[in-house]
Amino acid sequence: MSSSVFRDKVKAYLRTAGITQKQLARELGLNTTVLSHKLNATDNMRVTEAETLRVVKLLAQWQAISRRTEAEELLVLMGMEPSAFTADEWTSAPLVSLEIVLTTAATEPSAPSTLPTPLNRLIGRDVLLDAITALLAEDDTRLITLTGSGGVGKTRLAVEIGREAQAQFKDGVAFVGLASLCDSQLVASEIAHQLQIRPDAQTPVIESVKRHVATLDLLLILDNFEHVVDAAPLVTELLDNAPNLKIVITSRVRLNLPFERQVEVPPLELPDAQRSLAALSEQPAVALFVARSQTVRNDFQLTQANAQAVADICVRLDGLPLALELAAARIRLFSPQSLLARLNEPLALLSNPAANVAPRQRTLSETIAWSYRLLEPDEQRLFLVISLFPGTCTLEALQAVLDGDADQALNVAEGVASLLDKSLIQQRDGSDQRTRYTMLQTVRDYGVEQVAAHDLLGTLRQRQTDYYVALVKSTAPKLTGATRIATLDMLEAENDNLRAMLRWTIDRGLHARVILAANLCQFWSQRGYTSEGQGWIAEVLSRDWQETDSPTEQLDYGLAFNGAGVLAFIAGNYAQAKDYFEKAVTLRRTLNDLEGLSSTYNNLGNLAWNMSDLASAKSYFETAVEISEELHKHALTASVLNNLGSLLQGQGELDEAERALTRALAIWRELGNQQSIGNALSNLGMIAFDRGQFEQALAYYSESLPLQLAAGNQRNAAAVMSNLAELALQQGNLDEAQRGFEETLRLQTEVNYQWGMGSATCDLGRVAFFRGEYGTALARLNEALAVLRPLEDTAKISYALEALGMTIYRMGDKKNALVSLREALALRAKQDDVNDTASTLACMAAVYAADGDPLRAAVLWGSAFGLWQKIKRTPPPTQRKLFEQEMRTARINTDPDDFDHAWNTGAEVKLRLLTAKA
Repeated sequence: MSSSVFRDKVKAYLRTAGITQKQLARELGLNTTVLSHKLNATDNMRVTEAETLRVVKLLAQWQAISRRTEAEELLVLMGMEPSAFTADEWTSAPLVSLEIVLTTAATEPSAPSTLPTPLNRLIGRDVLLDAITALLAEDDTRLITLTGSGGVGKTRLAVEIGREAQAQFKDGVAFVGLASLCDSQLVASEIAHQLQIRPDAQTPVIESVKRHVATLDLLLILDNFEHVVDAAPLVTELLDNAPNLKIVITSRVRLNLPFERQVEVPPLELPDAQRSLAALSEQPAVALFVARSQTVRNDFQLTQANAQAVADICVRLDGLPLALELAAARIRLFSPQSLLARLNEPLALLSNPAANVAPRQRTLSETIAWSYRLLEPDEQRLFLVISLFPGTCTLEALQAVLDGDADQALNVAEGVASLLDKSLIQQRDGSDQRTRYTMLQTVRDYGVEQVAAHDLLGTLRQRQTDYYVALVKSTAPKLTGATRIATLDMLEAENDNLRAMLRWTIDRGLHARVILAANLCQFWSQRGYTSEGQGWIAEVLSRDWQETDSPTEQLDYGLAFNGAGVLAFIAGNYAQAKDYFEKAVTLRRTLNDLEGLSSTYNNLGNLAWNMSDLASAKSYFETAVEISEELHKHALTASVLNNLGSLLQGQGELDEAERALTRALAIWRELGNQQSIGNALSNLGMIAFDRGQFEQALAYYSESLPLQLAAGNQRNAAAVMSNLAELALQQGNLDEAQRGFEETLRLQTEVNYQWGMGSATCDLGRVAFFRGEYGTALARLNEALAVLRPLEDTAKISYALEALGMTIYRMGDKKNALVSLREALALRAKQDDVNDTASTLACMAAVYAADGDPLRAAVLWGSAFGLWQKIKRTPPPTQRKLFEQEMRTARINTDPDDFDHAWNTGAEVKLRLLTAKA
């Protein structure tokens, strides 16, 4: 068996088909890291036989392999025979196609791209574009930095490079704009966002990015890097870690990094006015000016009468594309001759006199200043306001900042249209499906300089801060129910501006920083910015709140501490989460903020639950319910009741759990919150399941699932899907159960929810166990534990350990089976989970019975069934299958009186003593 050769061949086939290893992992229902471990045979992980068969079928489906001999070779490399596939499988899709040589996938790979769509064609860069594309194709070229002055067209050229080179990269081209970032520490987060990486909360973002790109054949374009030059070491890390990654950077300065190949982007070639009209029209600078002039005056032509003036304009503007575009935007009002005259007017007051500023940079600054000076006063004010939005902005945001100007007579919509006509701003569609406006970075830089020169920065920033404070405060009630996705999309579209507001307010110690951070915690946690959010909230709270702060400000701190606790909880930093929550409780109790106190107690309940402190969790939930009911805060009451009901269900207190969940469901139905209705229905289904009322459980789950899918909550939908799969498993429908758990794993993998991925992998191991596929079960359960152990969820860990112990037992290793079962029992005893403790005791009894000690087994069975009787439950069918054969055999092979005596003894022994001796 040669797993290393198998790994190399699979990776090669994937590259040929333009498929990523992440896609393969998703189809296999595996965590990407787990698949990497399996392919590399690290941590005792191996690709199972079932996974090998699935890999071969996927490669055939993706047309990555074209011959049956290639499929058979992969099987042999993993120690399998070609007969591992049945005759029907070889003659059915996708394997039946392997007799045909397929070339389409290899010659025309479908590679993804996040390149922005150009608004117009690239002019005058053909020779440079060909040279850079050829350079990029060389094997030893890893990093190209396009340098040059502002406005020379680096970004537009980089986009065209990406379009030209896309076919060279199996995993496509990713474009990451950095101009709007206010902090080099955010570069990794922005790359993750553009690559659609959702880092798990326990892993630094940079590590998640490195892990993601490690196996990709990808071109990464990082635009406007001069704003975040301190992030240069990140580029080296990525290149060192990903052998098939190439990077193109645009920057006004060279980075001086290993592998770097610098390409200076010059201005466009200047015209020679002595040439013929036809020859002049083909000169790059002239061609660009004419093309852009025709966008504002479609009848504009280069003629003998205006050719000299056009050529002189191009020379006057040094062939800088942005300067030429700004000048051309005025051709509707001025003839070329008049335009040239205006450009030649003295601009000393507008130019930058600094000795170290390059002439071309002064030319561009003068051109932008000239365009600005031609604006009406109200348009100038609007221009300055837009420059203060590092991201995109809406008409509403502009109006809010301008509303404080008593003399502002401009209609904002008309002013924006005017600036668009003059090429000073650009229009884009935002992630929230709204029309938004932005500036090229060079133009924005000029605008910010003018804001400072007119001493307007403080005034305008304060209005901008007020706008965003009001915006985020209005979002909290909209992040549940039908408005959730639209609200998250809106915050996503505003994210660059929100970052800038946080930086502004933090640097100046403004209280607004607390309001912004506190109200953004839900956005950060729900959109995968958990690590970034933790960084912001830590900065915000680094300044201790003082008694001199007003009660209103202290309330904001309470909300911030609560939000910080939620982020730490999601990240698995339980000690830090508890500290934050306790600070929130102290503040909220002092200020008599009862609603906030109830919310934090609810969070403390969830935290205690995850730490297996079930008694404290129940106490916190009950206190939260009591407070929220007194306040008549129905939505909060329902949320806590849902958590309390779930906790009680897990402890076997089904009647009490049902009462809590039924109350929660009634409230949610009255409020019309469809997603929360789905949550309560799912939890009620689990109670029906525990009672053996499978038809009722199916009805609850079937009503819940479409509500979760409609709400776009993938994690909740995955949970319901898992419940449906478990129901199928208990009814003996193993195929349906496997499909359900595979779909659960796919959904959890897409949102990178580690706990959910580990749980689904565990369940797939259980399905394999009941199929009798013990090798597959062993591999799956070990994978699950590798994911779950770092999360320290003892309940789920013990669940996997029990299944692992029974798998090892069925494989003939009773000694190690008991090792796993004893660990599971110790964890369950600490959790005070009666139902699960009974299950593990019964499983241990089966092993003792098989090992020739039926009376000891009878004691453990007696204890297990005594516990089930105490909580009025019976083990579901699959649990009984774990030990029913051994129990039947033990009864037959033992004196009935002795067996019954041992059974009764076990039922009477205190659980604490029994678990210590088991």
